Amino acid sequence: MKKIKELLCLVVAVVLSMSCSDNAKMKNLLENIPDNADVVYVGNVKTVLESAGGKIENSQIVLPEYITSEMESSDTKDYDEINDFLKDSGIDLEACALMYSFKKNVPVVLFALEDNDKFVKAIKDKEFEKDTEEKDVTIYVKPEKGYGNPRYIAINGSCAYMLQADKDVDAVRYLQRIIEDADENNYAGTAYGDYILDANGGGLAFKLPAEVKAELRNKGSLTPETEMMLNAVYCMRGELTSNKGTLEFKVFPKDGEEFDMDKLAKMVDLSSTINDKALKFLGNQENMVLAMSLKNANWDELSNLIATTSRLSRAEKAQMNAVFSYLEKIDGTVAYGFGMTQGIESYINIDKGQEVLKQFSTTIVVETKEGKAKQLIEDMKGFMEQMRVPFKEDATGFSIDLTDQGMGGKVYVKNVDNFIVLANHEIKESNDNPLVKSADFDGCVAALYVGMNSGDKLSKDLDVKDNMLLGICCKPKDGTAYVTLEVDGNSDSGVIEKFAKIIINSKNKLQAKAEEAYAEPEPDSDVEFADTDE
Repeated sequence: MKKIKELLCLVVAVVLSMSCSDNAKMKNLLENIPDNADVVYVGNVKTVLESAGGKIENSQIVLPEYITSEMESSDTKDYDEINDFLKDSGIDLEACALMYSFKKNVPVVLFALEDNDKFVKAIKDKEFEKDTEEKDVTIYVKPEKGYGNPRYIAINGSCAYMLQADKDVDAVRYLQRIIEDADENNYAGTAYGDYILDANGGGLAFKLPAEVKAELRNKGSLTPETEMMLNAVYCMRGELTSNKGTLEFKVFPKDGEEFDMDKLAKMVDLSSTINDKALKFLGNQENMVLAMSLKNANWDELSNLIATTSRLSRAEKAQMNAVFSYLEKIDGTVAYGFGMTQGIESYINIDKGQEVLKQFSTTIVVETKEGKAKQLIEDMKGFMEQMRVPFKEDATGFSIDLTDQGMGGKVYVKNVDNFIVLANHEIKESNDNPLVKSADFDGCVAALYVGMNSGDKLSKDLDVKDNMLLGICCKPKDGTAYVTLEVDGNSDSGVIEKFAKIIINSKNKLQAKAEEAYAEPEPDSDVEFADTDE
């Protein structure tokens, strides 16, 4: 299929964009998007390019060397052609947006123009022809020969729209309708439009497709809370600094007001947060931690919601209720930790099935209702006796030795106060996990963090000299969730460049280690073969 090389730069700008250096220009673009759009993205390439080590210079995109060095010759040719078009197009690269309608299934790219005359000349050089002109709106089209689809560009003041549509779509009328609807009610006038602009990073807002909502409604009766979630607008916005990138997520009801988290509190106590004590059981080599609070969970409400929305059979409901009879004993934090103990060597040994339990550290922590932890451990012992699994018990729990089974270690289960702890290492009440110390679990009802410390074995194997922390944290008190990426380094590079170089370097190191581990041994040239001649 023929590539749209002369306009590919516009798509690149949208995909790469994570920041808006000029909110006035961004807001102007949102004013040209109707408020009934299903998906809206707004941003600018300038800040993300600078964070990645690139820049915009002379109306062209300059990518950093570590990216261009990985490009194929065909990619380099396209990149050069994109920049040639950008240089002569009159496009303002610091202002770019995208809108999408599920019904039309046609993405529309919007961008600002610094010079309309220059832009018109550039697209005419690419064989675009004027199709219609009405008031301040002019639409150009480039018909495609054969099986290709025509491309359209509409110019409305200093804003341009671009789309490529199937021949059965009335693209001209669709563009006209977008502009007319935006004149009546635009995206900049909505609460979610204002939200995605309020950061130095790009913003995205979307609604669920009508087909998805209809399918969920057909599957069963929905609660008012579920119905509210179906009609909500889901938003995220980004923030970039030299060592940190943050994506913030927020949900807006259809009317655009603040989301009322109390309406979801019928099922889970959203005022509860992750218990610090649960995190202290995690092993000090575990650099991935998942934790959430299930304090005062209404298991009856949750089971009813699942049963009504999923249309379970009686047998399926019975199975679910058997599981929930154990789940309802949980009352507090559930946490899980995992990490490799021998760096890259551990991945190779696991793949080869060599002493698997020694290659990683893992811990599961479950906080229960008063007095239920001990009871659940006794149930586990009874189950193992029934299954004839040998174990060694003590006053607080038991252990299972899997050394003779070729697993190279033991599994420990222990009751500490109201906690049940399961691990493949000795269980302590404070393991001083470095990730727990550096991550921010404060105020989170649920969180996931993954970290790399420059001093651990995996980082040394991968030659990673910066500390890295990637996390997701849900804070229901303000109705937001956060994704954060932190890379602490001594260089002046932006966080994207630091992270990208870690990924590229790690990939090369992993590949080299894997090739070394699985290399076929060289034949011994000193072996003497018997003389078979008589």
